[in-house]
Amino acid sequence: MKTLWTFIDSRKWKARNKYHFVFFISAFFGAFTGFIFWLVIRTWAFSTLDWMICFIGYPILLSLFWVYIYTSNHPF
Repeated sequence: MKTLWTFIDSRKWKARNKYHFVFFISAFFGAFTGFIFWLVIRTWAFSTLDWMICFIGYPILLSLFWVYIYTSNHPF
């Protein structure tokens, strides 16, 4: 995360654009991780698409709070 943070901080973007970019990246990786986790688990249980949406969606919602907490401690 530190490498991503220094990369974004080196850009001449406004703070709002930096926050949006960090949120998008963290939401993407969270959703991807949830999808991979669902692919592994679906062989034993939770094999419907409803569960896939849950495993993808919750990390996106949690990344919003994660970005808020991280950016509160590490301002641009």
